[in-house]
Amino acid sequence: SPPFLRGGVVEGQLVLVDFGAAKVATAAALQHTGTTIGSPEYVAPEQARGRAVFASDIYSLGVTCVHLLTRMSPFDLYDIREDVWAWRQHLKHPISDGLGRILDKMLEMATNRRYQSATEVLRDLHPQAPPSTAAKPPSPPAKSPPVT
Repeated sequence: SPPFLRGGVVEGQLVLVDFGAAKVATAAALQHTGTTIGSPEYVAPEQARGRAVFASDIYSLGVTCVHLLTRMSPFDLYDIREDVWAWRQHLKHPISDGLGRILDKMLEMATNRRYQSATEVLRDLHPQAPPSTAAKPPSPPAKSPPVT
């Protein structure tokens, strides 16, 4: 029998975390001030104040990542007394320091300290190796002209 987690999900199985944005919204509702789409625990602070920017989606993706890594509600991963994310202590499996720094930058409260695009996140996830400083291999010797 496979090991089950909360909700009947089999361990190791991928699951969709949030259907909040899938609610029915008419064009008129979307133009109405105060219309919200999504779940509050994944919403960037500036988006909650009606000032969403491209980096707001990066924040929500970071929240989704820490939810998947910890299997805990984002509301339980944010320490409101200290005003910081406290997700590392709830990891189910260790992650690299590099990935931890990337997630922390995705979760920055200030948009100017957060990644501004998915391209920036990918650049840090897959850094390019610096160009090689090793000397090029020697060229093959030139062929001498045929003797006639």
